[in-house]
Amino acid sequence: MRIDLMTVEFHLEGCTSLKDKRSRLRGMRDRIGRQRSIAVAETDHQNMLYRSEWAFLVLAQNQRLVDKIIMEIEKDLTSQVDASIVSMHREKL
Repeated sequence: MRIDLMTVEFHLEGCTSLKDKRSRLRGMRDRIGRQRSIAVAETDHQNMLYRSEWAFLVLAQNQRLVDKIIMEIEKDLTSQVDASIVSMHREKL
């Protein structure tokens, strides 16, 4: 089994409340989090209006499959999330 952790920090321009911030990111969490091989959690900046950090833990039988899943997550984040990506860090566990 292979496990990778990808941490992504977002900037959410124009959020007026924490409720607004969470609603903008909820779809991402729901879409990506429903996959059995991925765990998703907000890991930092929970109480800041303009920033949010999320961790994506991917578990698969081989590294090729982990890489494929991570690429799909990156594609989703860049095309579907109403936020700018500030940083993205990936590590193998």
